[in-house]
Amino acid sequence: MPKGWTSDDTFSFWMPAQAILSKGSAGDKEDKRWIQGIASTAARDLQGEIVDQKGIDFSYFMKHGYFNNDHKPGFKNKVGQPTECCVTSNGLWVKGFLFKNHEVADDIWELLNSLDRSESDRRLGFSIQGKVKKVKILRSVGFRTLP
Repeated sequence: MPKGWTSDDTFSFWMPAQAILSKGSAGDKEDKRWIQGIASTAARDLQGEIVDQKGIDFSYFMKHGYFNNDHKPGFKNKVGQPTECCVTSNGLWVKGFLFKNHEVADDIWELLNSLDRSESDRRLGFSIQGKVKKVKILRSVGFRTLP
């Protein structure tokens, strides 16, 4: 089996993430904890694999998927919701928000911001995962540390 692939023809790749706190307008009850970034590119990744960006079907991710904690199973690891996803000249770009009052999402948000405030050279990133059919069906985008 090629490096970077798992059983049942699934795939998983890592890219850096960005956190943005959006201040609520007068009509908003709360601020949103927005996250965004390139989740995949056509460049060879750390596992030596290349993902054809035009071969990614992200419709399932947009309708039913979640941002996930390191692709772990269970409700507590569903930490956010996508709002936008598209293939750009830089790769697969995703945007969404982390849930509030959710312990794991709160921990991810705190770490994203602590790394930034500390001027650390460490980053959390996005990792895509899904099933390989005729096209790659994107099911989730997870947060991971650099492998």
